[in-house]
Amino acid sequence: FVGTFLSESLQVMDLLGEGAFGHVTKCFSTKTGEMEAVKIIKKFPGLPVEKNEVVILEQLRSLDPDTSNIIKWKESFTYQDHMCMSYELLDQDLQNYVKARGEGLLIPDLKSVIRQVATALQHLRSFKIVHADIRPENIMIVDRRQQPIRVRLVDFGLSFQIGDRPFFQATGYRAPEVLLGIHPLTEAIDIWSTGATLVEVSHGQPSDEILDRGKDTASYFCEMMQLDQDERITPLEVLQHPFLNESSPQGLLENNAVSLPGPDEHCRDVSLESSSRQPGAQEGDSCVIEIPSDLDIDHHCSSVVTFAAANHQKTSLTSL
Repeated sequence: FVGTFLSESLQVMDLLGEGAFGHVTKCFSTKTGEMEAVKIIKKFPGLPVEKNEVVILEQLRSLDPDTSNIIKWKESFTYQDHMCMSYELLDQDLQNYVKARGEGLLIPDLKSVIRQVATALQHLRSFKIVHADIRPENIMIVDRRQQPIRVRLVDFGLSFQIGDRPFFQATGYRAPEVLLGIHPLTEAIDIWSTGATLVEVSHGQPSDEILDRGKDTASYFCEMMQLDQDERITPLEVLQHPFLNESSPQGLLENNAVSLPGPDEHCRDVSLESSSRQPGAQEGDSCVIEIPSDLDIDHHCSSVVTFAAANHQKTSLTSL
């Protein structure tokens, strides 16, 4: 397979990974002299994943990957009757990055990842697009040697327009409304999955620094993972939360303002003011994210995180 030309200008140099819907190769472009990532998609009769992804990415093509934190799609083409999609080459997914570290993300990196993923989700929201597959494997690090950490949201094969019927959502990160078959689904399922991802990359055992932050940190996870989708915070509210805004990594957020699209428009400036949402004052303790029981956090926190952990233990994909 290595050495094969997938197109006139793209030659396979290495196999980067394989998943349920296909595999990703590292290719050299004789046209540009650069390396690219090319996803070769498997065929699934009656499940047009490749066509769906092209439709979604066409809508997102105008976005700048450096400000939207969404992967840059270059082109699509066919190789031996398989749809191939070429993207910018990124370094490593968040799951393997954390595994290589042997411990959860440090606070500055955790904040950076949250901020960038929430920014990407806010852009998707402006297109009324739901990613539907947020998990550590689909958050790619641009270059692990760079600080602050930079990431891109990738893999739009399961994405859908709000109002359309989705294909799947990975079980371990599946929101309650997906499990219950509630329709229509909204971008709230992405916020739930983001919360589940944060639990995972923290290894379920937050550092002393996270625990010392008390109420803000506890409420942050809980507000992302409210059982009621209407009570879940939005991408913009994720960005406004006190946990993120205590300090801002250089280069990612300057003067407490960032250019973000609104729910139905693009590229308006939004000042990051304090969130108007106030967590509840009832006592609650989490049996997964080990928040001390004497913290004043939302009373749903324990059941929410327990629900997420139980959900995450399942590994199969179930069609909706």
